[in-house]
Amino acid sequence: KTDQNGNGIVEIYTDVIETLGSINGDTNLIINNGTVGGSIFGGSDGEVAKIEGNTLVNINNGTISGSVYGGGNVAAVTGDSNVIVTNAKLSNVYGGGNQGLINGSTYVQVLDSAEIETIFAGSNQSNVLNDTNIIITNGTIKNLYGGNNITGLINGKLNTTINGGKISNLYGGGNKADTTSNTYVEVNGGSITKLYGGGKEALVNQSNITVNNTDQINRIYGGGYAGNIASDTNIEVNDGLIIYIFGGGYSGDVTGNTNIEVNAGKITDIYGGGYVGDVLENANIAVN
Repeated sequence: KTDQNGNGIVEIYTDVIETLGSINGDTNLIINNGTVGGSIFGGSDGEVAKIEGNTLVNINNGTISGSVYGGGNVAAVTGDSNVIVTNAKLSNVYGGGNQGLINGSTYVQVLDSAEIETIFAGSNQSNVLNDTNIIITNGTIKNLYGGNNITGLINGKLNTTINGGKISNLYGGGNKADTTSNTYVEVNGGSITKLYGGGKEALVNQSNITVNNTDQINRIYGGGYAGNIASDTNIEVNDGLIIYIFGGGYSGDVTGNTNIEVNAGKITDIYGGGYVGDVLENANIAVN
């Protein structure tokens, strides 16, 4: 179907269809253009309709009003779930599923000139049994989370790599979804307004931020936004322009130490502690 300008339109209806059969292999969903009025799932709907392999959602262009899930709605994925975005305008992107378990790892890649409201490396409200991974090469993103949204555990590492693009708020952890795992944020380019090593109203175990280069980061918090860190925060800066660095969180506590190491770069102010957040052990700053 096309609109009056000849652009493709994909209509997705919201009636729930219970899928009864599993898929004994991989799924590959490719969208090259058009408009989607609903949500997209790399996996299946029904609980028994699991994917016995990996999933891939590859969006090369177009506009999607609903959410994009690398995994299933309720159904599990026994392998990895993957989402790749290029030149698209999207609302919410989940590397994992909605309520569907991911037995492997999740991967989200934004390659070029995308406009995305919110990205979750993990799932909406389900477990990820291995790592979550995000790589941003370009694009404009309002909110980016290395973890899950509402609930669900992540058993592996929460990995976020920023090579370019513009990001308003980056959280190494989840949004209200606690994790006992560690977060790892690596910045090699691009610009970020606020970077949190932890989550938003969500617990993480330990946070690790490495800035190798950046056009500009306005604020770095080793901790979370109203989210606590169960052990230490670690920040390493090797180059780039940064206005403020806080070893702790924003209205979030750090149970262990805060560690800041600056090897190069231009930084206006450095604070070993947090902004309205406690550090229960030592605040350490080394400028080399």
